[in-house]
Amino acid sequence: MASMQYQELRRRCEDRVRRLDDEAGIPRPFELQSFLDRLAEHRGRPILLHPSEHVAGRACGLWLDLGDADVIAHAVTTPLHVWHIVLHEVGHMISAHRGGQLLDQDFLRRLAPDVDPAVAVRMMGRTSYSEIEEQEAEMIASLILERARHRGGGAVTEQASPQAAQIADRFRDIFGG
Repeated sequence: MASMQYQELRRRCEDRVRRLDDEAGIPRPFELQSFLDRLAEHRGRPILLHPSEHVAGRACGLWLDLGDADVIAHAVTTPLHVWHIVLHEVGHMISAHRGGQLLDQDFLRRLAPDVDPAVAVRMMGRTSYSEIEEQEAEMIASLILERARHRGGGAVTEQASPQAAQIADRFRDIFGG
Protein backbone atom coordinates (compact mmCIF):
# COMPACT_ATOMS: atom_id res chain seq x y z
CA MET A 1 0.00 0.00 0.00
CA ALA A 2 1.48 3.34 -1.00
CA SER A 3 2.38 5.73 1.80
CA MET A 4 -0.33 8.23 0.85
CA GLN A 5 -3.01 5.51 0.75
CA TYR A 6 -1.85 4.18 4.13
CA GLN A 7 -1.92 7.65 5.68
CA GLU A 8 -5.46 8.26 4.37
CA LEU A 9 -6.61 4.83 5.63
CA ARG A 10 -5.10 5.47 9.05
CA ARG A 11 -6.64 8.97 9.26
CA ARG A 12 -10.12 7.61 8.41
CA CYS A 13 -9.79 4.82 10.95
CA GLU A 14 -8.45 7.13 13.66
CA ASP A 15 -11.44 9.43 13.08
CA ARG A 16 -13.86 6.50 13.46
CA VAL A 17 -12.18 5.24 16.63
CA ARG A 18 -12.06 8.77 18.11
CA ARG A 19 -15.77 9.20 17.37
CA LEU A 20 -16.50 5.75 18.84
CA ASP A 21 -14.61 6.67 22.01
CA ASP A 22 -16.37 10.05 22.28
CA GLU A 23 -19.84 8.58 21.72
CA ALA A 24 -19.73 5.13 23.33
CA GLY A 25 -16.51 5.12 25.34
CA ILE A 26 -13.59 2.73 25.25
CA PRO A 27 -13.04 1.37 28.78
CA ARG A 28 -9.66 1.85 30.40
CA PRO A 29 -8.25 -0.55 31.30
CA PHE A 30 -9.81 -2.40 28.41
CA GLU A 31 -12.35 -5.12 29.12
CA LEU A 32 -14.12 -6.58 26.08
CA GLN A 33 -17.57 -7.19 27.57
CA SER A 34 -17.69 -3.73 29.12
CA PHE A 35 -16.77 -2.24 25.74
CA LEU A 36 -19.44 -4.27 23.94
CA ASP A 37 -22.04 -3.27 26.55
CA ARG A 38 -21.23 0.41 25.94
CA LEU A 39 -21.34 -0.03 22.17
CA ALA A 40 -24.64 -1.95 22.36
CA GLU A 41 -26.18 0.83 24.45
CA HIS A 42 -24.92 3.42 21.97
CA ARG A 43 -26.33 1.43 19.01
CA GLY A 44 -29.61 0.77 20.82
CA ARG A 45 -29.48 -3.00 20.35
CA PRO A 46 -27.69 -5.94 21.91
CA ILE A 47 -24.38 -7.31 20.70
CA LEU A 48 -24.20 -11.04 21.23
CA LEU A 49 -20.95 -13.01 21.16
CA HIS A 50 -20.99 -16.53 19.85
CA PRO A 51 -17.76 -18.49 20.39
CA SER A 52 -17.47 -21.29 17.87
CA GLU A 53 -15.05 -24.03 16.92
CA HIS A 54 -16.15 -23.50 13.30
CA VAL A 55 -16.84 -20.03 11.97
CA ALA A 56 -18.39 -19.91 8.49
CA GLY A 57 -16.05 -19.74 5.55
CA ARG A 58 -12.93 -20.58 7.59
CA ALA A 59 -12.90 -17.05 8.94
CA CYS A 60 -11.86 -16.23 12.48
CA GLY A 61 -14.91 -14.04 12.95
CA LEU A 62 -18.23 -13.09 11.45
CA TRP A 63 -20.60 -10.18 12.11
CA LEU A 64 -24.30 -10.75 11.49
CA ASP A 65 -26.55 -7.69 11.39
CA LEU A 66 -29.96 -9.02 12.43
CA GLY A 67 -31.63 -5.62 12.34
CA ASP A 68 -32.53 -5.55 16.03
CA ALA A 69 -29.33 -7.18 17.30
CA ASP A 70 -25.76 -7.79 16.22
CA VAL A 71 -24.15 -11.23 16.53
CA ILE A 72 -20.40 -11.65 16.42
CA ALA A 73 -19.26 -15.23 15.98
CA HIS A 74 -15.60 -15.79 16.76
CA ALA A 75 -13.13 -18.63 16.82
CA VAL A 76 -12.31 -20.22 20.16
CA THR A 77 -8.75 -19.03 20.74
CA THR A 78 -6.63 -17.04 23.20
CA PRO A 79 -8.26 -14.08 24.98
CA LEU A 80 -6.28 -11.41 23.14
CA HIS A 81 -6.92 -13.08 19.78
CA VAL A 82 -10.65 -13.11 20.61
CA TRP A 83 -10.40 -9.39 21.43
CA HIS A 84 -8.80 -8.67 18.06
CA ILE A 85 -11.27 -10.84 16.13
CA VAL A 86 -14.26 -9.22 17.86
CA LEU A 87 -12.81 -5.71 17.45
CA HIS A 88 -12.19 -6.44 13.76
CA GLU A 89 -15.90 -7.24 13.40
CA VAL A 90 -16.71 -4.07 15.37
CA GLY A 91 -14.58 -2.25 12.77
CA HIS A 92 -16.89 -3.53 10.04
CA MET A 93 -19.88 -2.55 12.19
CA ILE A 94 -18.85 1.04 12.95
CA SER A 95 -17.72 1.56 9.36
CA ALA A 96 -21.13 0.40 8.08
CA HIS A 97 -19.43 -2.13 5.80
CA ARG A 98 -21.97 -4.22 3.96
CA GLY A 99 -19.70 -6.31 1.77
CA GLY A 100 -20.96 -8.11 -1.28
CA GLN A 101 -23.86 -10.42 -0.54
CA LEU A 102 -23.30 -13.96 -1.71
CA LEU A 103 -26.97 -14.95 -1.48
CA ASP A 104 -29.29 -14.07 -4.33
CA GLN A 105 -32.47 -12.32 -3.13
CA ASP A 106 -34.55 -13.73 -6.02
CA PHE A 107 -33.52 -17.24 -5.02
CA LEU A 108 -34.48 -16.49 -1.41
CA ARG A 109 -37.91 -15.19 -2.51
CA ARG A 110 -38.60 -18.50 -4.27
CA LEU A 111 -37.20 -20.55 -1.40
CA ALA A 112 -39.06 -18.72 1.39
CA PRO A 113 -41.75 -16.42 -0.05
CA ASP A 114 -43.05 -15.42 3.41
CA VAL A 115 -39.66 -14.16 4.60
CA ASP A 116 -38.39 -10.69 3.74
CA PRO A 117 -35.33 -11.39 1.52
CA ALA A 118 -33.37 -8.52 3.07
CA VAL A 119 -33.80 -10.07 6.53
CA ALA A 120 -32.84 -13.52 5.22
CA VAL A 121 -29.72 -12.12 3.60
CA ARG A 122 -28.74 -10.32 6.82
CA MET A 123 -29.29 -13.50 8.82
CA MET A 124 -27.90 -16.12 6.46
CA GLY A 125 -25.86 -14.27 3.92
CA ARG A 126 -22.12 -14.55 4.04
CA THR A 127 -20.52 -11.36 2.84
CA SER A 128 -17.32 -10.78 1.04
CA TYR A 129 -15.65 -7.56 2.07
CA SER A 130 -13.34 -5.60 -0.21
CA GLU A 131 -9.63 -5.43 0.50
CA ILE A 132 -9.96 -1.84 1.74
CA GLU A 133 -12.84 -2.79 4.07
CA GLU A 134 -10.72 -5.60 5.53
CA GLN A 135 -7.79 -3.19 6.00
CA GLU A 136 -10.07 -0.68 7.73
CA ALA A 137 -11.47 -3.32 10.07
CA GLU A 138 -7.97 -4.56 10.95
CA MET A 139 -6.70 -1.06 11.62
CA ILE A 140 -9.75 -0.13 13.70
CA ALA A 141 -9.28 -3.22 15.90
CA SER A 142 -5.66 -2.27 16.54
CA LEU A 143 -6.47 1.41 17.11
CA ILE A 144 -9.16 0.60 19.70
CA LEU A 145 -6.63 -1.41 21.71
CA GLU A 146 -4.01 1.29 21.21
CA ARG A 147 -6.38 4.03 22.36
CA ALA A 148 -7.36 2.01 25.45
CA ARG A 149 -3.70 1.52 26.28
CA HIS A 150 -2.53 5.11 25.94
CA ARG A 151 -5.52 7.11 27.13
CA GLY A 152 -5.83 5.21 30.40
CA GLY A 153 -2.16 5.29 31.24
CA GLY A 154 -2.28 1.54 31.86
CA ALA A 155 -1.50 -1.42 29.70
CA VAL A 156 -4.12 -3.44 27.91
CA THR A 157 -4.38 -6.57 30.00
CA GLU A 158 -6.49 -9.67 30.41
CA GLN A 159 -6.65 -9.98 34.19
CA ALA A 160 -3.31 -8.08 34.36
CA SER A 161 -1.68 -10.60 32.02
CA PRO A 162 1.87 -9.68 30.98
CA GLN A 163 1.39 -11.71 27.78
CA ALA A 164 -1.55 -9.53 26.73
CA ALA A 165 0.46 -6.37 27.35
CA GLN A 166 3.32 -7.77 25.25
CA ILE A 167 0.98 -8.58 22.37
CA ALA A 168 -0.60 -5.12 22.60
CA ASP A 169 2.90 -3.67 22.37
CA ARG A 170 3.47 -5.72 19.21
CA PHE A 171 0.25 -4.32 17.69
CA ARG A 172 1.51 -0.81 18.46
CA ASP A 173 4.90 -1.56 16.88
CA ILE A 174 3.26 -2.96 13.74
CA PHE A 175 0.50 -0.37 13.28
CA GLY A 176 2.19 2.64 14.87
CA GLY A 177 0.81 4.79 17.59
